[in-house]
Amino acid sequence: MNRKKLGLSLTITLAVASMVRADDVPPAGAKEMFFDPQRSVSETSSASRPSKITGDDGRRIAQLAPEASVLGLSYWIELIANASKRGAHVTDERTFQSGERIRLHFRGNADGRIVIVQLGTSGVSSVLFPDAAKGLAHNRIRANRDHVLPSAEHWFRFDAKAGTERLLVLFARNQDELDRAFPTQPLMDAAATATLLRTVQQSRGGKDLLIERETREPSEIGDYAVNVAGKPIALEIALTHR
Repeated sequence: MNRKKLGLSLTITLAVASMVRADDVPPAGAKEMFFDPQRSVSETSSASRPSKITGDDGRRIAQLAPEASVLGLSYWIELIANASKRGAHVTDERTFQSGERIRLHFRGNADGRIVIVQLGTSGVSSVLFPDAAKGLAHNRIRANRDHVLPSAEHWFRFDAKAGTERLLVLFARNQDELDRAFPTQPLMDAAATATLLRTVQQSRGGKDLLIERETREPSEIGDYAVNVAGKPIALEIALTHR
């Protein structure tokens, strides 16, 4: 079993405010739009809300997103305690301890392609997934399926050196669209990494991207990101450990 050491932190803020009629529910946030991609941001009624349907893993299933609708990606962190095979659902609000192990779970509300970039402390970066050299060449995500990345056999163990390590998660409906939006290379120097980060910040500066964190509903704990225009999504994950 491959073991990668990290120590990673991310703060995500979502603000949604609106006046609604008494017989209406609030405008859809990122989580509800993830599960119902055709739901309007500003107009929705309680009668139109979808029922909750859960899959074999107990997590809610999203309605399939047509090409022109909202594109969504969710992720959660599995904290593996001791020798247990499955762990607790947590978010990166948690401060991890040296020796703890985690796995990252991703789910899209549509079929798509995903790339994970690891950002180094010196300003350089590298593509963590996909990685053909390690037999991880296929980066397709199927809608509504839980994907453990880089793979189900890989987990991350926090070493004794406290710190923070950052990941960029890039997601689009197809590889061509992903490459156009966020060009990456297996290894990127400081200049190439800075260019990528500027592109990511520009993509997150508009109103199309909504992000929400769920911490109360046990089966839905995690972070949800949707692009209401159906454009590629870029998320930064940072996990801190002591």
